[in-house]
Amino acid sequence: MTRGARWFPWIVLGLAELYLAAGLIPPRIPEGTMRLDALGRLPVVDRGRLKPVDTLARASLMSISGRQTFTGADGKSGTAVRWLLDLMTDRLRSESVAAKHRVFRIESDQVLAALDLKERPGLRYALEEFEGKIGKIQAEARRASAVPSGARDLFDRKILELWEKLQVYRSFRDLEAPRIVPPVSGRTDWLSFLDAFHAVQEGGGENPSALGLGRILAAYAEGRTDDFNRELAQYGMSLEQSFPAGIRHARHEELFNRFEPFYRGLTLYLIA
Repeated sequence: MTRGARWFPWIVLGLAELYLAAGLIPPRIPEGTMRLDALGRLPVVDRGRLKPVDTLARASLMSISGRQTFTGADGKSGTAVRWLLDLMTDRLRSESVAAKHRVFRIESDQVLAALDLKERPGLRYALEEFEGKIGKIQAEARRASAVPSGARDLFDRKILELWEKLQVYRSFRDLEAPRIVPPVSGRTDWLSFLDAFHAVQEGGGENPSALGLGRILAAYAEGRTDDFNRELAQYGMSLEQSFPAGIRHARHEELFNRFEPFYRGLTLYLIA
């Protein structure tokens, strides 16, 4: 065996380790940009489980679009966290940004025809392309839901699927979800931003976390980068004092998401 052949397996192993280690390196954030990565590490409660915003955004976008990134009106790709923020700040803008993102995957040619949409590569459409047909979608979904599940045809199933996607989308846009406001003194439940606002109006006292999140969302919607980063840093520090275990859990899970162990393992398997 030649010296090169003897060392080859060790070289391959070293390269594999470097590839895996690269997934643990935090992404480089250009100076003067919003720290969306830090926001992605904030904790939320979704379906009874504490998780980072990053996990919630990825899973929600995947359920609507079939992937964890989106394509904006400019043709550029964006992260799931950016999509979620665009959606949660939609009501704060004079013109919707979220409605221009091509995130709704519509596979049924019958549904596309009903919405006067033409088939395109990827089969993903922006809300603004069929927003005028939401009433029709709702009516068809109501009709299809009255049909016994075993008797529903393909159109019935696909129109119900689209309606469910629209409900997820609407819940974020109207701030009914996620449950991102941590408990205040005397309570144990996490609240959505909308529920926290209503609780304050009903005499529940001030909610510093809700106010902090409100400032973060306003700064994002208005493009105030410095204010966004400052408010986010202050909010993160307050959570570290109040919910240290939750912060640690969210950060570890966000690191797991970024590392993408299954994808990296599959890549190494295919190369091998």
